[in-house]
Amino acid sequence: MTTMKILTICTANLHRSVTLAAMLNATEGCEARSAGTHPSQGRNRITENDLKWADRVVVFEHDHWRYLRNHFFKFYVAMPTHNLRVPDEYQAMTPELFQVLQEAFSRQFGVSLAIPEEATKGTAEK
Repeated sequence: MTTMKILTICTANLHRSVTLAAMLNATEGCEARSAGTHPSQGRNRITENDLKWADRVVVFEHDHWRYLRNHFFKFYVAMPTHNLRVPDEYQAMTPELFQVLQEAFSRQFGVSLAIPEEATKGTAEK
């Protein structure tokens, strides 16, 4: 089975991209990294090395696409980029965001994402 390497990009690299990357890394056949267009302090900014590593890119808003086009044009035109259209209104690693991401990702890729094990540990112990 070929591993799909996906770079997930949101604005701050704080909620959506981090959560989707964790879900992808928990899903067989997927490997992911996350980055932001304008990352919060201590978070990952998109780099050319991230884009070279990835097979495809997943963004969440049209502004993320625009950022890629303006700052990394050669990758923008050469790499499959998918917009999940998920607004920045969810907290990281929450059941609501897991559900929204599962639905959006499945619609575009036909792949059912796993919930990261660390996210389910707290609920199993309660």
